[in-house]
Amino acid sequence: MKILYKYVENPNFILKDGYIRASQLCALNDPFEGNYCEEGLSKLAEEIKFGYGIVTNLREFVENNKHKIGIVCLTESKENLLMWSHYAKEHKGCVIGFIVSSKHETEPFHLFDNLFEHDNFEIVPSPFNGAFEAVSYRKQPRYRIDSFDCDYSNFHEEQILYEIFQRKSDEWIYEKEHRAILRLSQADKVILTEEALLTHRDPSHFLEMANDLKCYEKVKNEHHFLLEKISDRCERGAMADALENFSKRRDALYLFKLNKSSIRSITYGYNCSLIDSACEFKEIFPTRFFEHWQTCLNKTSYTLDFKEIDFI
Repeated sequence: MKILYKYVENPNFILKDGYIRASQLCALNDPFEGNYCEEGLSKLAEEIKFGYGIVTNLREFVENNKHKIGIVCLTESKENLLMWSHYAKEHKGCVIGFIVSSKHETEPFHLFDNLFEHDNFEIVPSPFNGAFEAVSYRKQPRYRIDSFDCDYSNFHEEQILYEIFQRKSDEWIYEKEHRAILRLSQADKVILTEEALLTHRDPSHFLEMANDLKCYEKVKNEHHFLLEKISDRCERGAMADALENFSKRRDALYLFKLNKSSIRSITYGYNCSLIDSACEFKEIFPTRFFEHWQTCLNKTSYTLDFKEIDFI
């Protein structure tokens, strides 16, 4: 197990509501996300067997499904000045620390609370199990020079989707990123704007179906679909697949319920006014060891110092 961190503008979504977003492809800030070497992938497809036999349209499978993947991004460091500026609203936000495990640990400690496993994942052990893995930073996209670096004897098409999102340009190496790669159909809650909902071919019927499943709420101008309330796996899977179709909209939010015991700390940015909420956050986690830290500027170098907040 290890401590990884999430830079946020406002911690309420995580600490009060108990959800974390998995960002779909169109919501990621790197235009090279999801890219891969098509020639290398084609050569790989010619040489290996996947779950259903020889795959001749592996590229088509990837292109049809890569928008249905969600990424939860954490980092090894809470001290990075650039990430405080870019992801924590110019040091006005916070950094939340989580206890997580990697996919190689025999007894994983999950960030997610009762992660949904879609029936489609039962063919082979799914790579979308909620474990975190360090991003691979390289100068070339996946399959450019490393098509046969892995043992693909027992692999399935899903593994290719997983692999292409575990690679980034080495320009991003300063982020020291770890990722949990998930299917958006595993989300516990989906939030759609009115504009997003209207892109459905029959919005009224879609809302009627959600109401019948007792998983729908209208919150101001947003449509909330609470998939975690659907007890029947088949019904949940069907609704999840339908909501997955909104994934090419940046304003569609796919949220995953957090295991609250995984939340270890909050660090308030140097310009953060939310430190006044520290006592309120302390009330949310009254029975667990939960650390509060204040960020300070080092007086002799361009680094940050952290001082633990004492509530006594």
